Amino acid sequence: MRYFLLCLCFVCLTLRTSKGQCNSYKALNSTEQAIINDLSSILKNKKASFIVSPFIYLKIDSSSFTSDLTANYGFSKHQFENETRDTLIHRKNDFLNIISPDSLLKYQSLKLSPTTDDPILDNIERQYGFNSICYFSKIIVSENNAYALVKYWIHCGFLCGYGETILMKNEDNKWIKLKTLSQSIS
Repeated sequence: MRYFLLCLCFVCLTLRTSKGQCNSYKALNSTEQAIINDLSSILKNKKASFIVSPFIYLKIDSSSFTSDLTANYGFSKHQFENETRDTLIHRKNDFLNIISPDSLLKYQSLKLSPTTDDPILDNIERQYGFNSICYFSKIIVSENNAYALVKYWIHCGFLCGYGETILMKNEDNKWIKLKTLSQSIS
């Protein structure tokens, strides 16, 4: 019996870690997917050469504009305090290419070498032909579903990147950029 349980545990662990996949991730819901697709259509028009990360784990630092969002756009304070810590997975984008989750997990485990500053970007450029990667934050949707807060960050190398925190508005089932709340450049 002990031998059987030991073998079963070994098989389960082997299956969970095969091909770099050691976690299961919650997928974006339809609203979050629509927001990212509509924002992606704006980003695609900027003609930047980047690929999208499939993982969404970044949290929006909203401390400087929380009071404005709660007073004027239907967000509640608890939405910013109780943000989930789970990693989400972005499997589909209508406008931008998404890197394979297995590839990104593999690239993240590589060590720096003397010839490269960023093994992730080097491998992305070699495998996918893009020189930057875009990360999206977790999306916060107002309680009345009329507004959403989202952040993106495009990483292009050591001390190279840019991004925005954007307030989006739902107009006729299309999410449009209402205003930029903050910008970052490195």
